[in-house]
Amino acid sequence: LLYNNFIRFIGDDFTALPPTSCTEFPTECCVMQSIRGNYQVNTYLSMEEYTALMFAERYTGESFIEYNEYVQASIEDFINLHNGLFIVNASNDHSNELTIGVLESKNNVIIEYGHNAFHFPIYYPFGIVHFIIEIVQIVEPTIIL
Repeated sequence: LLYNNFIRFIGDDFTALPPTSCTEFPTECCVMQSIRGNYQVNTYLSMEEYTALMFAERYTGESFIEYNEYVQASIEDFINLHNGLFIVNASNDHSNELTIGVLESKNNVIIEYGHNAFHFPIYYPFGIVHFIIEIVQIVEPTIIL
């Protein structure tokens, strides 16, 4: 779903670099959103400023000359859209009810992951888009007899 959304909303001219586990990540332009239900994961979308401008231009079809609230909102909208499609698929395909949390800005910080985190770098001609998923908690279902 992740790569399909990149193709659909940003473009198919990318190379998916090998994913790696990570314990920390230095951000520049970054948004985070949680997904909660039978498990909790945090999703992050981070990129350098120039990459963010080009990403927003492709996503919106608008032109940007500086990083501003519209560029930030474009990145937020993309991750919100992706996560929304993910939870709909989880519900339809696996009857797994999930919710998404509010979007948070994580600009210019080093994020330390206290749990299992996996970094998926996506290389576009305009820069690398970093998608990180952190597995925070898996809740075992309660069985009632």
